[in-house]
Amino acid sequence: KHNIMQGIIMLNEHSEKTSQGIKTQTRRIVPEKIIEKCKNDFDLILKESKYKVGDILYIKETYYLHSDFDSFSPKQAYFNGADVVYFKDCENAGTLRNPMYMPEYFSRQKIEIIGVRVERLNDINEEDCKLEGIEAYDYLSLDTPNKDIPYYELHKPSNEKKSDFHYFSDYVGFRVHYMCGTYMNHDIKVAYKTLFDSINGKGTYATNPLVYVYTYRRYDWHKKRQNKQFSVFFVIKTWK
Repeated sequence: KHNIMQGIIMLNEHSEKTSQGIKTQTRRIVPEKIIEKCKNDFDLILKESKYKVGDILYIKETYYLHSDFDSFSPKQAYFNGADVVYFKDCENAGTLRNPMYMPEYFSRQKIEIIGVRVERLNDINEEDCKLEGIEAYDYLSLDTPNKDIPYYELHKPSNEKKSDFHYFSDYVGFRVHYMCGTYMNHDIKVAYKTLFDSINGKGTYATNPLVYVYTYRRYDWHKKRQNKQFSVFFVIKTWK
C-alpha cells in the first residue's frame, strides 16, 4: 500500500497549469543507481518508480506565509492560523519557503497518478509537450527572440495581488502581449528542452536520460472517485 500523502515538487506556474487542466504530464529523470539494478521496464515501473498508478500526491511548490510568521516552523504557523500564498506580490508575504519542505496542509491541490511509463527524454513528441504544459505563447517568437529568458520567469503586473488559480488566467493576456516578441523559439520541442534544462541544469536534455513519464489528473478529495482509468505501459526493454 502506497503512502497517499507523498508530495511531488512543481514550479508554481506548473501548479497553476495543473489546476486548469493544461498540464497533465510530468517527466522525472530515472537515477542511474536504479537503472543499474533493473533489467527492464517491468522492474523500473513496478519495483522502483517513486510514484505508482493510483497514488494520490499533493503538489509541493514555493510558498510564503505572512511576514508575522517568518520565525515560525510550518507546523507552528499552521496551528496559529497563518495564511499561505504562492506569489511574492501578495501583500505582507514573508520569506520564500522551500518547496521540498512544504507540508501537505499548505498545499493547494492534489493529483492522482493514472499512468506510468519509461522512455528516453528526447523521444517526447509535440502532443506530449502540450501535456507537459507548453503552450503556444511559450514558443512563438518574432525575428529576434531572446533565448536567454528562462522558461519559468513570470512577467506579472506589479499591482497583481491574487494568489489562487484565477491569477493565471488574469495575467495570460499580459504575458502573451509582453513576451511574444522576445521569448524562446518557434519550435514546441525546443521550448520544452529549454524548460527541462532550466529545471535540471543546462545541457541535461542533450544527454537524453531515461525518464519516468507520469500522467496524472487533478484529484478532488471531496468526491468519490468514478470511472477509474489507469494505465501502465510495458515495452519490455533491457537497460543493461
